[in-house]
Amino acid sequence: MADIPPWIEAEPVYNEMRDKIDGLADTPAHPLAGPAVTGAKRVKLSALFDVIYGHNLELNALVRSREGVNFVSRTALNNGVSARVEPIDGLEPTEAGVLTVAGGGSVLETFLQTEPFYSGRDLYYLRPKVEMTIEQKLFLCMCIRENKFRYNYGRQANKTLRDILIPDISEIPHWVGDAYAGVLANWSKRLSAAEGIYA
Repeated sequence: MADIPPWIEAEPVYNEMRDKIDGLADTPAHPLAGPAVTGAKRVKLSALFDVIYGHNLELNALVRSREGVNFVSRTALNNGVSARVEPIDGLEPTEAGVLTVAGGGSVLETFLQTEPFYSGRDLYYLRPKVEMTIEQKLFLCMCIRENKFRYNYGRQANKTLRDILIPDISEIPHWVGDAYAGVLANWSKRLSAAEGIYA
């Protein structure tokens, strides 16, 4: 026990860790899977989104630029953005506000793109067919990712992506919008507290 730093037993840290662990113990394996959270109505992905294959560009053939356009690939990191590249004459970037989904590589890694972008191979983008808030799009990103288990052992989602079942827009819980505001408020408090400590 001598190797445990003394701050780990400090009351605020200990209480926060205990609360998080207790909360995890009561969490079902797939908290979004049940109708108690998202209702019973499921629809195919293609009912809510136009499923469109991306640009299919190779990053090594492009010119990197810090001030360039986002290049989204099949990575699970950095919101899918693996680089910034110079604009390509005659090729418009995909618009912001769509979801990107990896059909291969890190299969079903799904992100909301907040800036225009170019894309690599086996990357799809989802353009909503109905009006959606940012919070609803982020929630649906999570629901799409919940299907990753279907694509283990090297299977890709290229042929079946359109048919993945997700909650209908009418089944997205009302608290989804409130949760985003709550997270922002919580982090704002933490940042303010941290500024006071380090000021």
